[in-house]
Formats: sequence, structure tokens, C-alpha cells
Amino acid sequence: MEPSACIAEHWQRGGSAPPGSQSAHGSTAICMLGELRYHGLSLLNMRWALRLPLREHHFFYVGPNDAAWDLHRPFVTRLPYSRFGYDALAVRQLGHDRPLWQLTQERGRRILTLNAASAPRLAALTADGRPQRRFVHLVVQLWQQHHCLRMVRAHEVGARTRFARIVKARADAFFFTRLPVPRPDELLWPGRREQDVFFDGPRDVAAAMLDSTALVQRLLNKERVATFSGSLIQDLWRQRLRHHMALNSSRRVVVTRVCRSQAPPWCFLGFIRGSPACGAFDYRLESPDPEDFPPSTDKVQAAWDTVPSRLRIVLRNVSHVCFGGSRRMSAPMANCSDVQGDPGSFRAIDVTRRVR
Repeated sequence: MEPSACIAEHWQRGGSAPPGSQSAHGSTAICMLGELRYHGLSLLNMRWALRLPLREHHFFYVGPNDAAWDLHRPFVTRLPYSRFGYDALAVRQLGHDRPLWQLTQERGRRILTLNAASAPRLAALTADGRPQRRFVHLVVQLWQQHHCLRMVRAHEVGARTRFARIVKARADAFFFTRLPVPRPDELLWPGRREQDVFFDGPRDVAAAMLDSTALVQRLLNKERVATFSGSLIQDLWRQRLRHHMALNSSRRVVVTRVCRSQAPPWCFLGFIRGSPACGAFDYRLESPDPEDFPPSTDKVQAAWDTVPSRLRIVLRNVSHVCFGGSRRMSAPMANCSDVQGDPGSFRAIDVTRRVR
């Protein structure tokens, strides 16, 4: 059976959001951002973790047009979804008076171009004056969030509706613990400062956190935004949340920090890696930190053991039946992506000159 049809069959068995579900709180927009990789597995897991059968929802995909998208396209198109894809990523010196990013059409291909001139104000330069790789990762994530919000707003206008909540998640994210059902005024927030994988919030709050309009303007004004750290996206979320609440002082929002690991039950969060061509998939833990575990603990196995056995069986079956996978791997797959080709890989165009 073709992989996407196979995934769809398992999806239908698990049920989807019934019409009018969560009618008291409205529907949820889910921004699925980044490379899909083994999305057939991560989405089945996410349906359980975010309790999607209880929530009327619409998926919004923003990411590269790559082999992983081609693999999953027939399945994704069966879902309530919207998508925006780009064909290549470029880092170019556009000038200090130009925006942080721009979209262009070049020979029929959609190019997302990042402005290298903004790197100094994000403290993201190498010693020889070139934008660091993390500058690219950061700005791409910010653009994906910003563009997804535009898609959500356009959908609301076209459908004459308004979502009650917005979820931001990486398309390859894997949740080892089920998240609580959020109350209408509740923002589910990553428990660790460095996590920028997901949040689940009321529509107005989430929209403020996704919107990079003010950031783009600050960079145009040649302001130094921050000393770069791995938590900059969370720092920006926090700043935007505070600003939004200051403008809406009568609005009450409860912030619930989830995926903490200090006490049982541990809440694990990771990513699915791997290639169907390699016959295996691989978990990479994002949280908690290694030092949070006792010595000699098999962290991935401990995380996997927290997932209900029924879901584990489904994921193994989908891996084996739909993708031809033969096993679950908890260690990096040596040379797998290099030799076989990772369907999530995406080649960037880097024509950056030294920043002056």
C-alpha cells in the first residue's frame, strides 16, 4: 500500500474531531512548521498528545517543498489543511534598509531569502563576519511562525469564522506525555526556558506571540535586538506576551508550564528523525536535560515507556507497514541520511558575502 494511504487508514481508525467538537471553546488552528521528516508518526502521536479528536481543528503547514512533503502529500491533503511551501532558502546581503526576509519567484521557484545584514543586530556573526548557522535557523523559524499567522487570518476571513485557539508545533515533534486539556483562558507553555517547540494558547495571545512585525521594524531601525542565545525565540514570545497583556490589562490569561522534568511523571519532548529508506526511525530528546536523569538511565527508553502501549503498537505498525521500517532506534543512525537520503533534508542556497 502507498505510504500516505496507509497512514490515512490508521488515522481514520483513530477517529478525527467530530463536527461541533469543543463547541463551547471553538476550533483550533494548528501551525505545523518546518521539515516533515517522519510526519506520519509524529502526527499520529500529536493527535494523542493534544487530544485532537476532542478538538475541531485545521492544520496550517509552512515549510520546504522537499522529498518528505512529496511523501506525505496524499495523506495531508485528506486532512482539513492549508499549506505554504518554498522551494529554496537563500541567505543574501540585501542591505541594512531592507526587511529581515523576503519571498521572491526565481525561474518558477519560490525562494525564501534571509537578509544577512540583520545578523549583527541579532549577535549572530562568525569570527570572519559571516552569519552563523543559528542565525538561519532562528530567522527561518520566526518567518514560519509569522507566515502561519498570516495564513490563519486569511482563512478566518475566507471562511467567515474565528479560531478560539492557536497551537504552534514543529512538524516532527514527538510528545511522550499527554498534555492537559487547556481552559479557554489558559496558555500551555514549555516548561524549560530553551524550548521553542510548541505552545497552545487563546487565539489573541497566540497571535501576538507569532507576530514578528515589530521585530522586523526594530531591525530596520538598526536596533540591536538581543545577545543571541538558544532561547531567543522563547525570549521573544515572553516579550510579546507581556506587551500584549499590558495592552489588554482586563484580559486574564493563566500560563501553565508543561513538560517539566523535575518530578514524576516525567514529561518528555523530542523529535523524530530518520528515513524510510533506512528502515528505521530515531528519537532525539529535546527535554529534559541529560543531567535530570540518574546515571546510566536509558533516557529514550524511559521516555518511550511512558507512551501508552496501544499508541506504541500503532506507531510501530505504521513504521513497519506504511514505511517499511524494521525497528525503532534510540541511537543515531550512522551514515543513514548521508547514504540513503533523509526525506527531510533541504538544500539551502548560501550566496552570502561577508557582512560589513
